[in-house]
Amino acid sequence: MRRRLVLALVVLLAPPRAMADDALTALLERVAGEHAGAVQVVVGITTPEGRSVTAHPGTAGSAADGTALFEIGSLTKVFTGLLLADAVVHGEVAFETPVGDLLPDAASMGGEGPSLLDLATHTSGLPRLPPNLQPRALDNPYADYHEEDLLAVLPSLPRHDTPQPFVYSNLGSGLLGQALAWHAGTDYATLLQARVLKPLGLHETMVDVPPGLAQRRAPAHDATGRPTAYWDFSALAGAGALNASADDLLSLLDAYLDRRPSPLAEAMRQQLANRRAGNAGIAAAAVGWFVEELAGRTIAWHNGSTGGTRSFMGFDTTHGIGVVVLTNTTALDVTPLGLRLLRNGLPEAGSFPHDKEVTMLRSMLGGATLGAALAIANPAPVAAQPAATPTAQQASELDQAYRTAPKR
Repeated sequence: MRRRLVLALVVLLAPPRAMADDALTALLERVAGEHAGAVQVVVGITTPEGRSVTAHPGTAGSAADGTALFEIGSLTKVFTGLLLADAVVHGEVAFETPVGDLLPDAASMGGEGPSLLDLATHTSGLPRLPPNLQPRALDNPYADYHEEDLLAVLPSLPRHDTPQPFVYSNLGSGLLGQALAWHAGTDYATLLQARVLKPLGLHETMVDVPPGLAQRRAPAHDATGRPTAYWDFSALAGAGALNASADDLLSLLDAYLDRRPSPLAEAMRQQLANRRAGNAGIAAAAVGWFVEELAGRTIAWHNGSTGGTRSFMGFDTTHGIGVVVLTNTTALDVTPLGLRLLRNGLPEAGSFPHDKEVTMLRSMLGGATLGAALAIANPAPVAAQPAATPTAQQASELDQAYRTAPKR
């Protein structure tokens, strides 16, 4: 039986447009019909007028609201970037500090290695994944990659003059988080709790979900809709280890938008101010964020994916809008929807739904089924205008690229 997906979104957009909740609801009902069952979707919006969280509950039996806990994958990189910026603000490191300076005694990269800013902006020249990653289980690929594995691979990594052109690297982000933890004499989870989560009052964001909160976790589903394992992280925690609720992520966005008092305000400003050139689909890579300037507006965003979840978080600094979209299946690519809300908004009341628009959004949300067991996130080009439906050849090429990602 097809379940209704009710997402009544009220959001300020620039230029101001008449938003029709019933039109968006009707559109998403048609788009999401093929993803019925246990699939959950939570959408959060924060504006100067307040915030709203609406959800499609699915049939999983766990919470489907602003308190539901989702694996957020590469949204973790925003927090790792904030850790770095906070350390810079406190004079503990500099953005240009070589990562080799933060390694444990007797560890080596065969040189100083890339700078911390290189790692945070994916301009280090490091590969996407560690060459020695050999997961015992593809449905939990990072669980058994430990500090000794990371230290062992560092001397063999290629050397480059930096910054290099943008190449997305989970290895680089994981190394950054682990290096900051080594420098502080602790582990990533403890450091993040002390320096970011506790100061910001984010009590529903964590690496390890305690047993008492297990019933609030959204169960993970792969691209075929089958239940799949949660992911565990060790040495690469800074690349994708966090779980979070939409409520907490909206609170984080409110801090970036200066709507909440924040002891990390200067660190947040430093994150966005320090940028490197991106690629064809990402205008600029800041410290943990992707940033674009669009018609006089500054938009920062990131996305994430694990083996059974997808996530999006972004904000428009010019108009004070923040968007969070979380789902517990890799079958729904929520990034185009999040970017659409931030960049373009939705058409006027009464103009939805039309078959062309339904087809376009179904393509964006359902997309190609990418066999991405080892890919935490795929920041893909998404045009400022509605994206075109990918061809079968393009989908095949994307799927092949992910299936042939290094596994050793």
